Amino acid sequence: MDRRRPFASDTVTNSYVNRLRTSLVLQQPTGLWTNGFTWDAAGRLTNATSRASSFVYQYVGPGPVLELN
Repeated sequence: MDRRRPFASDTVTNSYVNRLRTSLVLQQPTGLWTNGFTWDAAGRLTNATSRASSFVYQYVGPGPVLELN
């Protein structure tokens, strides 16, 4: 195993809309891992999902993250 590239057969694919990542897909010999992301009109992350969990971010006005569920 080359320690600089332990995952030489893995492929990561990112998808973007208006410069905001909407998905990340990791293809490994052992299976597929996907993450999804949604954004509000102000370009703030509102949802992040994967098979492990999902997170919801809520905002009040133009400020920073208010709550993480």
